[in-house]
Amino acid sequence: MGMVACHGISCVQLRVFIKGGGCKGMRHKCSLASCRTVGDAGMTRLGVRLVADPLSHMYLRGSVVDCGTGVGDARLVVYQPSAGMVCSCGASFAPA
Repeated sequence: MGMVACHGISCVQLRVFIKGGGCKGMRHKCSLASCRTVGDAGMTRLGVRLVADPLSHMYLRGSVVDCGTGVGDARLVVYQPSAGMVCSCGASFAPA
């Protein structure tokens, strides 16, 4: 997560959001954001500011964002206990 602080922008935040797509209909996405939008929910953990828009926050409530590692790569992983169904590859979900 140290990469977020290395961009030289004092208020860089990690935006976590939900977007349509995947075999179950919804996917988790992440991007770097330099500012909050009105209505965003946010929290800071380990020096990293996470923000989510109101619609995404509704689906993300109770989720855990963590660093995951795969073969030869690192990525952010969202564990969402409220997901109704998750596809077999874990890339998309259907709300409960």
